[in-house]
Amino acid sequence: MSTQLTYDACHPHQSVVVEACAGSGKTWLLVSRMVRLLLSGTQAHEILAITFTRKAAQEMRGRLDEVLLHFAKCPENELLSELMARGLSQEEALEAIPRARGLFEQVLSSPRGLSIDTFHGWFSRICQAAPIGSGVPQGAVLREDSKRLLDESLAQWWSKLGEGKGEFAQLRSYYEELLNNVSSKSIEAMFTNGSGIIHQRAAWMKFKEACYLSKTTPIEVIKSNLPLVGQADPLDQGLSLSLSVQDLSMVSELMLQGGTNDKKYGQAILEGIEAIKRNESLDQIAKTIHSGFLTGKNALYSKIEKCSDDLQKYLKSNGYELWLDKIPEIRIAWGEVLIARQEWSRQNKLFAVNQAWIAIGESMIGHYSESKEFSRVQDFTDLEWQASRLMSQESTSAYLQARLDAKYKHILIDEFQDTNPLQWQILQGWLSGYGLGGDPPKIFIVGVPKQSIWCQMH
Repeated sequence: MSTQLTYDACHPHQSVVVEACAGSGKTWLLVSRMVRLLLSGTQAHEILAITFTRKAAQEMRGRLDEVLLHFAKCPENELLSELMARGLSQEEALEAIPRARGLFEQVLSSPRGLSIDTFHGWFSRICQAAPIGSGVPQGAVLREDSKRLLDESLAQWWSKLGEGKGEFAQLRSYYEELLNNVSSKSIEAMFTNGSGIIHQRAAWMKFKEACYLSKTTPIEVIKSNLPLVGQADPLDQGLSLSLSVQDLSMVSELMLQGGTNDKKYGQAILEGIEAIKRNESLDQIAKTIHSGFLTGKNALYSKIEKCSDDLQKYLKSNGYELWLDKIPEIRIAWGEVLIARQEWSRQNKLFAVNQAWIAIGESMIGHYSESKEFSRVQDFTDLEWQASRLMSQESTSAYLQARLDAKYKHILIDEFQDTNPLQWQILQGWLSGYGLGGDPPKIFIVGVPKQSIWCQMH
C-alpha cells in the first residue's frame, strides 16, 4: 500500500470510501484510521466502528488494543516507523510520540469507551434507549438462534396449511400455485432462508409503508409493472376475432405436400387444428401448434416469410399460386400471436406467483410475530425494523443521540458490500439527527472491490 494512499485513507478530517480485496490489509487500515483519529485529539467515545459479525468486531478491538499497547512499550525508533507507516510525516511522527505512548491508557480509562460493534449490536442499543410509547417492545429477550426460533414458531402454521381449513384453504391454494410454477428450493428461498421474506421482513414492512403513503399496495405496484395482467389471452383473442382456422387447415394441407421441413411444420399445424376442434385448453393448443411457427427459442423461423422451393414448386404446379403469399402471411400472423402469448403468459404467471408469495408471506409474518410476542422474544430482524422506525424521523434520531450521549464525530463501516438498503437508511437517519446546524461525522467505509485497494476522499 502506497504512503500517499495510507495518508489519504487515514486522514482524520476526510470522509473516505475504500475498496479493499480480501488479504489487502483492510483491517490494518481500519485500525490505523482509529489510531490517527485518537492521535488527532478525537475522544474514544466519539468513534463508532461497525462491522457484521461479533468475531470481526472482537478482532478489530483486539487489533486496536494490540497496536496501542505496542505503541506504549516499543523503542522510540520503532514507534517512529509505526507512526510514519500510518501516514504521518517524520516531523509529525516525532511530535506525536508522547501522545502515542499514552493512547492505550487513555482508551482503557475512557468512561464511555470506543464503540466497536455489529450493526445489530448498535441497533439493540438504539432500541433500548427508545422512549416509552415508541412501539418498541419492552423486556423482550433477543433470540440469536433465529432458525430454531423460526422453526418452532411456524410449526403450527405449517400444520394448518396442510389441513387447508378456514383461512388456510386459500393459502393452500396459493401454495399449490407456487408448487406448480417454482421448485421447492425456490419456495424455501422465497420464505424462510436468509433472503426470504421472513428474514427480510424489515425491508418488506418498509416497502409496505411506502406503498401506504403513496395510497397503493404492494400487489398493485407489482401489477403496474406487468401491463398484460388482466388482458385477454392473445391466442383466445386471435381465434375469436381474426385467425381463421379454415385458412390454417388449408396451410397445413398444402405444407404437407412440400419438402421435409414443410411436412414437419404442416403436421404440427394439423395437430394444433385437431386440438382446437377438441376444445382443448389454450395452453395445450399453443404447446401443440408451437413448432409449426416458432423455433425452440420462441422466435419466428428465419425463412418463414417465403415458401420453400419444394413448396413453391408444388403450389405452382397445382394451381395454388395465390397461396405463395398467403402461406407466409398466415404463418407469420399465427407466430406473432404465439410470441405475444408467451409474454402474456409470463407476466400472468409472474403475477400469480407474486400474489401467492405475498399472501403466504404476510400470513407467515403475522403468525411468527404473534408467536414471538407471546413468548416475549425477538430476533435480529426485529431490531433492524425497530431501529429503522426510530431513525425515520429527525426528531427521534436526535432524541436517541442525546439519550445515548453519542454524538459520534467519526463512523467507520467494515464490509460495506454486505450492508442492505435498510441498514444504510438507518445510518442516514442517524446522520439526519445532527440537523442542519450540526456537525455531521466523517464517514470511513471499507468494501470489497473489483480489484486491489483504492480510496476516494470527500
